[in-house]
Amino acid sequence: MKKSLLILFTFCLSALTSSIYYSQYCSGGPGSTADSNTETVDLNGDGGTAISYTACPGVAGNEDQTGLSADLTGGNSYTANIQFGTCGGNYGGAGEAWIDWDQSQTFDPSESIGTWSGTPPTTLSAFTFTVPLTAINGATRMRVVQQEGGTLPLDPCATFNWGSSVDFTINISGGTPPPSCLSPFSLSATNVTSNTADLTWTAGGTETAWNVEWDISGFTQGAGNLISGTTTNPQNITGLTATTSYDFYVQADCGANGTSSWAGPFTFTTACNAFTAPAWAEGFESAGSLPTCWSMSGGENWLFNT
Repeated sequence: MKKSLLILFTFCLSALTSSIYYSQYCSGGPGSTADSNTETVDLNGDGGTAISYTACPGVAGNEDQTGLSADLTGGNSYTANIQFGTCGGNYGGAGEAWIDWDQSQTFDPSESIGTWSGTPPTTLSAFTFTVPLTAINGATRMRVVQQEGGTLPLDPCATFNWGSSVDFTINISGGTPPPSCLSPFSLSATNVTSNTADLTWTAGGTETAWNVEWDISGFTQGAGNLISGTTTNPQNITGLTATTSYDFYVQADCGANGTSSWAGPFTFTTACNAFTAPAWAEGFESAGSLPTCWSMSGGENWLFNT
């Protein structure tokens, strides 16, 4: 049965490399191509443009369907017809769709255009929404996620076992012109150790100065560690704690053109500290999850149980 969890394990005696979850437009999505899947997505836009998507077989990870696009106008209402379903067995779960109205490269909770929960086969979900007049003109992205066993609200960047994550292109007009100071993009973290990291990004325009804010993952902006007016990219940060997730944001300083909106968060996890055997004990009492600082390898299946 695919729901059984078999885990192979080998203890890591040296520090692990960092785990990085987000980049510009985070990926996420399922690890398996079986079962739960968004079967169809249909959205009629202006001037005969339309997204008409049919799924199956399933795709692991985030599926790039940005070649499919629809033109939308600020202030007008549209309906996205989505069939949350399956490419195999029927299991309960949840679905949600977002459109990145502010082109921040993140799908904010306020950008959700509809949610679903149930067990396939189920009726078509009609998500009717109005394009905000504050939506930034130009090309942006729509994401549809179905997560088997998921609960609402979904995380658009989540990695999970079964389901689907699909991206499409939305072209906005009649909204708000793009800002004169563009946000940085392609945030990343490199050279991550147990207590340091290099934070990197790509300039949105010709700016040469930025504001950077970082802290433990989930922190409230304005309460983190702020680096103002840095001209260094990558920006090195120190004093981090091993095996800990951190977020960081970047804002462009465009001088006379002001500052951009904040880009981020980008989340990264610091490496494990090195442990010297045999001064370490692990009880494997983690109810089916691989313990932190352990990895899996080998050709023999081990049943990891409670």
